[in-house]
Amino acid sequence: MTDGKAHVEYDRENCIGAGACVAANPDWWSIEADGKATLRTSTFDEAKKMWVLEIDDADVQKHVDAAGVCPVTVIHVYDKAGTKLV
Repeated sequence: MTDGKAHVEYDRENCIGAGACVAANPDWWSIEADGKATLRTSTFDEAKKMWVLEIDDADVQKHVDAAGVCPVTVIHVYDKAGTKLV
């Protein structure tokens, strides 16, 4: 992860496929054939066991919205300083 960039971390293994993230932010989230959500263009961080995506400031609120409606809180959004927003 590049320092100084906001980012999203997503625990796909524990996703229940509710689809709330897709409803809140369909530009970045989708439901796949296995019934779980996918964070588009993210990469898997083996050390964290999370899917990770660096995001621009303009997209932070969209991801905060998606994380905020997730019923199992598997989406985490961090600001540029690394502070967890949700």
